[in-house]
Amino acid sequence: MTHSRRLRQTLCMCLVATVVSGRIMADEVVLKNGTVLVGKTRKLATDLEVTTLDGVRRVKLVDIERIRTDAQLRESLGKMAMRSGAGSAHAQLELARVARSWGLLDEMWQHLARALRSGEKSSVIQRRARDFMADLEREILPKKWRRASPEIKARELLFRIKRGKIPRAKVEAVAILLAKVPDTDQYLRKRARRDVNRVQRVAMIRALAARPTEGNDRFVYRTALLDGSPEVRREAMQATREAGHATEAIAYLSPGLTRNNAKMRMRTAQAFGELRDASALPLLVAAGPSAGTIMKKRALPSGATRAHMAVITQRAFVRDFDVEVASSAFIANPKVGVLQSGVVLDVTVIAVKTHRIEIVGAYRDAIRRIAGSDPGANPEGWSDWLKQHLLATSKQPVQRK
Repeated sequence: MTHSRRLRQTLCMCLVATVVSGRIMADEVVLKNGTVLVGKTRKLATDLEVTTLDGVRRVKLVDIERIRTDAQLRESLGKMAMRSGAGSAHAQLELARVARSWGLLDEMWQHLARALRSGEKSSVIQRRARDFMADLEREILPKKWRRASPEIKARELLFRIKRGKIPRAKVEAVAILLAKVPDTDQYLRKRARRDVNRVQRVAMIRALAARPTEGNDRFVYRTALLDGSPEVRREAMQATREAGHATEAIAYLSPGLTRNNAKMRMRTAQAFGELRDASALPLLVAAGPSAGTIMKKRALPSGATRAHMAVITQRAFVRDFDVEVASSAFIANPKVGVLQSGVVLDVTVIAVKTHRIEIVGAYRDAIRRIAGSDPGANPEGWSDWLKQHLLATSKQPVQRK
């Protein structure tokens, strides 16, 4: 019994040590000359060693004004959040700023994430959040990688969001920092197509959408059709919309509505739904009646795919006898026949028909997301619906600023 209790205690201690080690610990050291150092501390004989984000600093104990431990800082931040109510994006950004100054990076990401998903879409809040995340290189990237070559720096930034449960705010911060690394467009494009990590692909696509290099925009547009992850395709179009390129993306992707591939048709419609730009409505309405038609036929006389199947039942029966004479004896030698019955199928595939309901449903959902109203189940009536929708939209009063 004593041995098992000691074993349980040892396992509990290991679990606690693992949990604590997963959290970044930092103390605040204020010197008498006003200097503030934040980091992990270690007391020596007459000095205090502080491991900050920029390296190790050693200060004299007699020069220290006060020290607040990691636990005290977290308690102070919690009280500050309770006093402020922390209901608005502005309050969450302020708490993230304070948490950063105190070295509480876990809390910083939490408050920043709450600010991003608070629902406030004002340009001021968005700009403040982007500016805050654009200044987090010290908190994300270790010092030895900050002055590395562009490609290595981009690689190390992506490595920070490779494993574990990554906060959404950290993914966006890495994307903003990637967009600032020069001469990495080809590197990011190559990895965005080949990398198996979905979170990293999201960061790279967002970075490319924010970079003005020629060809990046079209690469992001194509991602909405080619990437296997629905989340990455959605993020590509959201980044395009945020960059103000929705109209250009719709013009580039519009041929996908009539391509000879059902998946491409549906993904094009889904991309238009994410862009939520009214210029896509006439294209979707025009493509609706032919959405469920047979794909373009191709005769394949020699290289067609052929299938053969036979389902047969065989029954044996005696159909006759041969008489043989041996040693003055007559022997009846039976003749056995086989009766076959069943079905034999032999087909050659020369065309493929896509189910109408899937494509029409994708077009209808895209129209619903863009216009905010349902055009109906029958694509033949969408043109009349569009006329009524445009008429109703034109009659709405103009909001004056």
